[in-house]
Amino acid sequence: MMIPGWNLSPLPSSRRSPAWGCRWSWRTARAQWRNIIGRRAIVDFNHPLAGKTITYSFQGGAHCRDHRGEDPGLIHLYTQREMEVKEEGSTITIFLPPAIIYDRRWLLWRSRVVQETFEVLPGCPDIVLQETFHRPEKKEAGGKEE
Repeated sequence: MMIPGWNLSPLPSSRRSPAWGCRWSWRTARAQWRNIIGRRAIVDFNHPLAGKTITYSFQGGAHCRDHRGEDPGLIHLYTQREMEVKEEGSTITIFLPPAIIYDRRWLLWRSRVVQETFEVLPGCPDIVLQETFHRPEKKEAGGKEE
């Protein structure tokens, strides 16, 4: 629990008279005034729902009967990218977009995607990560005609 005491003197004059319970932003944190005693204030940096029980409900959209749809889902879950996945026999090929090696998220989660794919598909002996570069088309020089 993060509830420090604050001296009100160094605050700007617009914030020197806080009301109990009002919300306040300081640097990157949001806080709430809890108690004011003289020139000192107790400030609560906890989230308003901290310590409370939260209940929620959800509804499943679809059930995957086979494991074919799980690999693209794992890729999107960990990298937030859509990649083409092809299953050839028992080998899975993941077609990587150009310059994916510069994406920090892919570098961190690539091994996790491969590991979880092997766990989900026990009959899969190989996973191929294929990155293809296409030769750029040359632009014709200036529009000189002879």
